Amino acid sequence: IMKYNLYYFTHNHQSKRVAVFCNYNIPCILGQKNIERQTIFKQNTNIGSGYFNSISISATGKYQTTVQRTQDDNIDPDCKMSSIWISNDNGATWINISENISELTKNWTSIGVSSSGQYQVASFQPGFIYLSETYGTTWSKTNSPEASWYGVAISGNGNYLLGASNLYKSDFNSNIYLSSDNGATWTSKLNAKLWLNCSISYSGQYMAVIAFSDSNEVNPETGILPVGSVYISNNYGDTWNQATIKDYFTNVAISETGKYILVCANNCNYGPALPRPLYLSSDFGVNWKSIDLPDTWISVSISQDGKFQSAVSYYQGADAPSTGYVYESSDYGNTWTKNTSVGQDEWTSVAMSANGQIRSLVSSMCGNLYNSV
Repeated sequence: IMKYNLYYFTHNHQSKRVAVFCNYNIPCILGQKNIERQTIFKQNTNIGSGYFNSISISATGKYQTTVQRTQDDNIDPDCKMSSIWISNDNGATWINISENISELTKNWTSIGVSSSGQYQVASFQPGFIYLSETYGTTWSKTNSPEASWYGVAISGNGNYLLGASNLYKSDFNSNIYLSSDNGATWTSKLNAKLWLNCSISYSGQYMAVIAFSDSNEVNPETGILPVGSVYISNNYGDTWNQATIKDYFTNVAISETGKYILVCANNCNYGPALPRPLYLSSDFGVNWKSIDLPDTWISVSISQDGKFQSAVSYYQGADAPSTGYVYESSDYGNTWTKNTSVGQDEWTSVAMSANGQIRSLVSSMCGNLYNSV
C-alpha cells in the first residue's frame, strides 16, 4: 500500500471518498467456512518492523524477498523504510540489500521472484523497474520507462516481466508494460486505466492483469471511480482479452499452468467503503465464480497446482472489528477458513511456495513479517 491522497465529493447529500490507489480503511463483515488444515505462522524477529508493501518467494521457499515503501510521516526510528530485504534460508534470516546503497533506497511498491529465485524484479514509484539475476544480492535498472509503477511480476522461468503503472487524472504511462528480454525492451500492451497488479504463469504463456478502475478520474456526477477490469493473455502477452467480471480489483495470482486465477477486490470509493468478494477462475480465465468472503482484500496467492490458495485483508480498526485476517483454502478454492494462528493486522501481501507449504506474510504501518513454521 502506498501513500495516497483523498478526494471528497458530495452527491445526494452523502459524502463519498476515493483514493488515488485505494484507502483501505474499510469496515466489513467476513464470512467463514471450514477446511481441514491451516498454516501456522510465527512472527520473524530477525527482520524487525517496517512499512512492508510486497513479498514474493521462490518455488521451494528458499529464496524470499520483501520490499518496503516510503512513509513521509514516519517518526519511529526503529521502523525501516525504502529497502529491499532478501532471505536465502526459507525466511529464517534477512539481509537489507539497500542499506547504504542510495540507488536501492526507493519507494518500493512490488516484488516478483522467479521459480528458482535467481531472477527477481522490483518496482518503485515514481521511477523505474529493477532486475536482479543474482538471487537478489545485486540489482540493476532495466530500460523500463519512468512511470508510477504499482505492481510488477516475473514468469516462473524468469523470461517475461510485467509492470503495472498508473497515475490518477493522467493517461500518461498509465499502462501495462511487457518485457520478454529480461528488461532490455518494454512494450505498452494496455493503457489508460488505474492498473494495480499483474501475475504470470511459469512459462509466460498466461498472464493476468487487474485494474482498480477503468478510468483515471472519478465520475463528476457521482464523485466515484467506475469499476475496474481483469485482462487475460494466453499467448505470452501478444493479445489480451477482457474477463467477464467487473469490480474494484486490487490483486491477482495465477497458477503455474495458468489454469487457476485468483483475484481480490474491495470498494474504497465510499467512507465507510463496501467490502467485496474473491473471484476464481478454474479454466484459464474463461469463466469465473464469486467466493462469498466479503472483506477488504489486499493480496492473494496460489500454489503451483492451484490446490492451495490464500487471501489477506487490512485491519481497519475498532470501527471494523471483522477485518484484518488471513483466509486460506486447501481444496482449489471451494471452501475457505480464517487462519487463527495470526491475529488481525494491516496485512499487505501474502506469498507461498509452489507446493503451498511455505508461506510468508507482511504488514504495513511499521508492521511485521511472519513465516510459516
